[in-house]
Amino acid sequence: MHNPGKHSVFVLDGNTGKTTTIELLRWCFLYKESEARGKFRHMWNDPAHVLDHDIEGSQECSISIDFKDQKHTYRFTRKTVGEYDNNTDEEGQIIGDKISNIEDILEIDRGGEIRKGDQANIYLNSKFRFNECAEYFCFDGEKAKNVLILASDRKNLDFVEKMINTRATHPILNKYVKTLDRLQQKVYDKARSKVTDQGKSRKLNDLNRLNTEKDNFIEKNQDLDFEYKTFDKRVTDDENERDDILSQLLDVATDNQKKRDEYARQFQQDIQEILESRNALYNQSLNWISHIDKDYINALKYYIRESGKLPDPYYDDLIQECLTLNKCKICGRDLDENSIKWIRKIEKLTASHEVQTFLLRELFVDDIVINPLEINDDINQKIEDIDFIKKASDSMELSDLEKKLRNQEKDLNYRIKQNESKLSAIEEKIKSNSEKIKQLEQKISEIVEQIEQMDDYRLIIESIKNTKQTIEKTQDYLKEKTTKIISDVLSESVSSILGPSFSAQFSKERGLLLGENGRYSPEIGGMSGRLILSYTFAETMTFIDPIIIDTPSGNVGTHREALAKHLAANHGQVICLCLPTELDKFAPFLVNESEIITINNKTRGV
Repeated sequence: MHNPGKHSVFVLDGNTGKTTTIELLRWCFLYKESEARGKFRHMWNDPAHVLDHDIEGSQECSISIDFKDQKHTYRFTRKTVGEYDNNTDEEGQIIGDKISNIEDILEIDRGGEIRKGDQANIYLNSKFRFNECAEYFCFDGEKAKNVLILASDRKNLDFVEKMINTRATHPILNKYVKTLDRLQQKVYDKARSKVTDQGKSRKLNDLNRLNTEKDNFIEKNQDLDFEYKTFDKRVTDDENERDDILSQLLDVATDNQKKRDEYARQFQQDIQEILESRNALYNQSLNWISHIDKDYINALKYYIRESGKLPDPYYDDLIQECLTLNKCKICGRDLDENSIKWIRKIEKLTASHEVQTFLLRELFVDDIVINPLEINDDINQKIEDIDFIKKASDSMELSDLEKKLRNQEKDLNYRIKQNESKLSAIEEKIKSNSEKIKQLEQKISEIVEQIEQMDDYRLIIESIKNTKQTIEKTQDYLKEKTTKIISDVLSESVSSILGPSFSAQFSKERGLLLGENGRYSPEIGGMSGRLILSYTFAETMTFIDPIIIDTPSGNVGTHREALAKHLAANHGQVICLCLPTELDKFAPFLVNESEIITINNKTRGV
């Protein structure tokens, strides 16, 4: 990749490692050594696999990431040892990775300082806060889609608000609050050791008991939260699988549609041939009507022309001029009402050139011999064909594949409904536990207030409480201001890409929405606009520069150029992993054509 301050564009075909690279970066920066086992996941598989399924027995996977800031160079290495198990579990799923060991090493300034294990992660996050925004500074189209779904769904408003609050929380203030909590606990412990009065001792025992109960409920909620995420993950996976099935159904339906289109084409062709046959019967009628008397018709036409008192066509011009001027064109006298009526009668008798030509032309009957019965039989046969085609098209049954996919879709819908019901039940339990926690906190607060009456420690306790209140007010103020800044930046980013009529808005009631001309709705902007909203939301959630993006412009539509210019203007370094089809109207606004880096696509992975 280019040095900081310069953008990079890599070009790779599909299935060559773009998404794997993004997921590995996120895995390395998000989880410390002691928490990383089993946490690596891929957008298509959960869990995904770090180890190679082609290698039998023990193997090692080493991931090395080099980067630097203004002061130091860094090399982070994660070594994973284990074996890949190609056998299946009880549910028929391949077991996959069986990791026995993970080892993290961080080298600072080429070995000048070395951090190992969890200390590597702790050091990186004290410097860069990777773990607080790893979901966003390394992200892909699928991740943007997930953020989009979460941010625009009212059921996930708490999730979105939590993300924004995390972004708006000041880490130093959090550290102060934790320090004050520890100090307050020390004061309580000291007070208990000094208490001799039986009543006060009982209060302290009650306090410990209530705190234990509260901690138990908090732990239960944590377990329930984990269970909720598990079922929520199942719902998301089932919804993704259902989307894939719906896509396959669309393809199958497309095949059936081809058959229907072929029926429709044959239908139109038969209709056209019937019309042509009928026209042939009509146009050649004089050749197959047996009782035609050509001489009689010619004599009749001569009689009409000679005796029918039809004025020549050129009289029409003279009549029209007389009627227009109300003056005789020949003698020049004014026409009275009776004269005008007489001329209008003559006008009705005036024959057109076509009539005169027809009357002058001899009736001609050629020697073409046609068989009207054969043509009629052919027409009737095509009518039968049309009836068969219509019935066949209307009665097309579902194919076996389509039936199978429909059943799978039905099963997935049932599973999704069941899991959503479980999610609702878990939410109720969490809510109930939260109420109990609130009640316990109220009792704890009352006992604490009584204990704090002890003269020896009252001043210290009051000072700690006042300091914590000051920090909480500061935190609330910072959250409010930071959230407003995030919202404004998000709206400006959307406007810079989609145009000045577009903006964005977050509210606790409606979530994150795209707006056009001051009107906000999930339908505004279409999928392309909502993807842009996801991009800009991810930007506001990250502290890190560079931003690393997998397939950045494939689903963006007509706003590629605006997105590229926005990324270039708002980031010191943009690193894009692109498909060859994404370069047009995107890459030239980040790097020169000569600087685009094409990875050898014959190599599997990066």
